Amino acid sequence: MPGEIKLISRISIIVFLTFSLNLFGLKPSQTKPLLPNTVIEDTLVKKNDDEYRLVYSVTLTNETLQAEFKVLESAWDIDIYLSTQNNLNDYSEVEFAQANQEKTEELVINRFWGDGKLKTGSWYLYLVARPPQDLRERAKSPTFKLAFRTVAIAQQQINQGVYRGTLSFENGSSQFYYVDIPRGVETYTFALTDCEMDTDIILKRDRPILSQEDADIISNSYLAREIVVLRSQEIGRPITGRWYIVVTQKPVREYSDQYQLFVGPGVDVPASFKVIPNPLHPPTTDPLVRAAYSVVEILHDSGGGSGCLVSSSGLIVTNNHVITDLSRKTLREVVVAMTQELDRPTKELFWAEVLWSNEELDLAILQIRRGLYNQPLPEGLRFPFLTVNTQIEPGLGTAVWALGYPYWGGRGTKTSITLSRGIVSGFDKTRYGKVYKIDASVNHGSSGGAVLNEQLQLIGIATSIVFDQSGQLGFAHPVKMIPQSWLERMGR
Repeated sequence: MPGEIKLISRISIIVFLTFSLNLFGLKPSQTKPLLPNTVIEDTLVKKNDDEYRLVYSVTLTNETLQAEFKVLESAWDIDIYLSTQNNLNDYSEVEFAQANQEKTEELVINRFWGDGKLKTGSWYLYLVARPPQDLRERAKSPTFKLAFRTVAIAQQQINQGVYRGTLSFENGSSQFYYVDIPRGVETYTFALTDCEMDTDIILKRDRPILSQEDADIISNSYLAREIVVLRSQEIGRPITGRWYIVVTQKPVREYSDQYQLFVGPGVDVPASFKVIPNPLHPPTTDPLVRAAYSVVEILHDSGGGSGCLVSSSGLIVTNNHVITDLSRKTLREVVVAMTQELDRPTKELFWAEVLWSNEELDLAILQIRRGLYNQPLPEGLRFPFLTVNTQIEPGLGTAVWALGYPYWGGRGTKTSITLSRGIVSGFDKTRYGKVYKIDASVNHGSSGGAVLNEQLQLIGIATSIVFDQSGQLGFAHPVKMIPQSWLERMGR
């Protein structure tokens, strides 16, 4: 009998405590396991008057390349936070967050891309909502559906040869390989082609690659056609053994990119990689389209911009700052990429030598010398070019066109040629001469691009934005600032 009284007393205490907690909306924090590649339906729990939430435990393994969390259906605006810490109350401390004013939030993390990188281990997913201000919305239940999807790493063994693949959001925009380099090989080449977006090659010896920081070698310039040559002499030891390879680019939803990867001994690439189309673009009778083909993209390890072909032999005018490295030192050579289809990004085809540059004028002259893989230019190759006009000074209000390759404006990490229209909005007198102010679009990446008059003649080089809060206004440097000796070589 006394034992039964004690048991009843304990039950009464538990019931009272539970009732008290429910009465004041202070339910204990719960953590639920969340399994990959599932869709669940759940309801947020009231934490206090200002916050409802649920916490899930998530395990990411060494085989996890990408993890995606998406709220599919919810009457409330639910924010997503991901942290390695449990029982978190300050969401500013989380590693990842997606907290827009949307009811279908999505958080995507990847091992190689993003402000933060996916790491192996235990994580906690916080779904958090504030009660809506609208009483009708607040009356709705904070029920939701959540999709959790992972992309797994799959290693593929390859040997000497060319391998085709696809990079897409669905596969984490990364493909994984490994190759065994035999004894006695002193040099070995890894090369990419056919990519349209900025694509990187990551290499590591002996062990799979789990992060960029984990790599032995990263080729991550602004090029889509990357190349890495391993040399025993440079590494300081034999390159014999197993090498793991990642071909990767920034994941972009609803976009996929094809590529060819070559691996093999020596320093050369297959003949198919070296093909330079001749002619360089489809035939056209449209002068505006021909002008677009005459504007190139300039790339190097530190960045790049745009440039203007001004002779059939491959002479290019651009800005000085387009062909300088991060220390503002002028480079000797840069890569030149050309448009072959107006709705596609450029293709890297050539190396150009810097012949002349002037930091004060912010202008430079380049000459295309050879193909991207150091192959000679095809016999009889002729470049499209713009006619240079230094005789007629544009007046205030003169209509102008601007052509270039801004960093933003495409679905992927590289953009197609971009045309905008405006007027000469004014002039600015400097110690080195008068420059034009134009309201045609000039953005980062457009530097070195063409400013054309209504006859589609080159009158200026898009150079800079006036300042960030100025709206649609930029500076163009007149081509007549170029020394006469160089002007005489243009148009030939």
